[in-house]
Amino acid sequence: MKKTYDIFGITDCGNVRADNQDSHLIRTGAAGDEEFCFLAVADGMGGMSHGEEASCTCVAVLETWWKTKVAEAWKQNAFDMEQLEQSLDEAIRETDSTLHAFFEQIGERGGTTLSAMFFFRDSYLCKHIGDSRIYRVTPDGWEQITRDHTLYEKKRMEGTLTPENEADESLRHTLVNALGIGKMQIDTYRGMAAASDRFLLCSDGFYEFMTARDFQTLAGEGSAQQKMTAVKDDIKSKEADDNLTGILLQKCGMERRTTVTLEPENDE
Repeated sequence: MKKTYDIFGITDCGNVRADNQDSHLIRTGAAGDEEFCFLAVADGMGGMSHGEEASCTCVAVLETWWKTKVAEAWKQNAFDMEQLEQSLDEAIRETDSTLHAFFEQIGERGGTTLSAMFFFRDSYLCKHIGDSRIYRVTPDGWEQITRDHTLYEKKRMEGTLTPENEADESLRHTLVNALGIGKMQIDTYRGMAAASDRFLLCSDGFYEFMTARDFQTLAGEGSAQQKMTAVKDDIKSKEADDNLTGILLQKCGMERRTTVTLEPENDE
């Protein structure tokens, strides 16, 4: 079967931290002659090594979901997206309950973000909790598909941001929704992809140091591995004071040179 997707994931501790609390997952399969894939980025938070445990637990549950629910549909060669989505939501809620119980037991606050994408044919399904992100990158620009679950974004959506809030960087890093902290809410995004679309899933340590030129790199020529390595190296040439993780998905055969504008399409 001809390969459909060119996917590459990269993770790094960054320039300051010795540990890595990010985790990611890339899985591909085929139903008949049609390839499908599942991608996920999780950014853990918590004292000592607990952030790493949280993100690893999340990815492990999703791996089990892939090996059971997706594999079952795969073998039957009959994808029921509604049932798969329901089982994915159940897996995410299972992770949330497990992490919440763990952190309550040790008397600490912690958890993990999750940005995940299931891609089949030309349609995608995204599940999102926290402040990791999913971007669509096109020859004409880029847009953030997901919305950050931070205190800053909550106030912005409510129209209650003050000048003091704008200057307070901590609000941009204060999560109001994550797996493990209680009362988790799952955001769902669906859409259709054009042949020239690329998709980037990444943790905040990755996107916070990205420039317009980095998005231009992702939209340009080259393999997913070449482009992600170049962007990672550019990020690490800056402060890069957090762990950084990213996954790039593009259709195979995207070797032509393209140009991306230097302003985002959607600032939401």
